[in-house]
Amino acid sequence: MFQILHTPCPQLIRQSSSKRWCWRRLGAALLLSLLGCNNPADQSRAARLIQRGSAPKSPAPFSELPVATSAEERKAQLAEMARVLAPEYRPTKPHYTGSLRQGEATDHLLVLRYGHCYRLIGVGGEGLSDLDLALFDSNHVEARRDLTTDRYPHLGVRPSLCPTRSQPYRLRVQAHHGSGAYTVVLLQSPGSTAGL
Repeated sequence: MFQILHTPCPQLIRQSSSKRWCWRRLGAALLLSLLGCNNPADQSRAARLIQRGSAPKSPAPFSELPVATSAEERKAQLAEMARVLAPEYRPTKPHYTGSLRQGEATDHLLVLRYGHCYRLIGVGGEGLSDLDLALFDSNHVEARRDLTTDRYPHLGVRPSLCPTRSQPYRLRVQAHHGSGAYTVVLLQSPGSTAGL
């Protein structure tokens, strides 16, 4: 919170355009005015961001992948996505799998360790056109949420998910639109990031 108060206006605008885009529509103008960003150039940039109101682009065009109809196809798509989104990362534990009806959610418990960075990548199968992921820390505070509107959610790609201490996390998988099976993989950086 205090870091935001001391962030220069142009830097704050850049951050808001790459993170949590939905907050931009609701509060960018109010936030800028509260922080005293009275420079017309800053206000103009903020107005353009608010008007645009579109989600950030996915780092890779996975919408062209064929719809996975089996667990093996979902795992193959996860491997392909991992090669693009996290080439240096390695899978941990078995995949998280399940089946959901529209609007349903399920939680999986996982432990993220200090000294490593992580990425979560998921694939929704046939009939599940919008799969969402959210990650909650041990205090039930949302750490990350997928903002894409497709069957290929991912967390920790930009910026990386590098915990400041080892702790359990709760991964929520939700069928936002459609029903069907899903598979999610947790990827871990190969070396320790402690002290970076």
